[in-house]
Amino acid sequence: MLALTLPEEEIKGFMNKLLREETFDVFDVKSANIDSFARFDIAATEERISWALIRPHVFYIIKSGQKPTFMKIILSMNQSEAETAFPDAKALFLNIIFENDVITITTGVAAKSFTMDKTMERAWDDYSRKTLISNGINFKES
Repeated sequence: MLALTLPEEEIKGFMNKLLREETFDVFDVKSANIDSFARFDIAATEERISWALIRPHVFYIIKSGQKPTFMKIILSMNQSEAETAFPDAKALFLNIIFENDVITITTGVAAKSFTMDKTMERAWDDYSRKTLISNGINFKES
């Protein structure tokens, strides 16, 4: 598992990439929780829902209210792409958490069967790092 923190000066740019641009549209969304003037919980009701479909709704919630006090978005690599890149993967996650004016991104891997081998986890961590860097997202590793 990889744990990354975004520097304070990077938060606005990251939020633009997350909510206004297509940067993360290749991912599916598993859930999104936003605490602002009210609590909003979004959960996928279908097996596969693209972040591109949910993103405008999350943007609207954040834009129309006050700054969130908490936000957690769980994105997952599309299942067929995950299985192509990592045949033993059941799911590959990016967990994005905004809390106390800090954004933390963690990675997660769910394997099809139990294994002590961390090769897939390390490969997903490397892929996630490279994806963030290639999109101009700066971070610190925790």
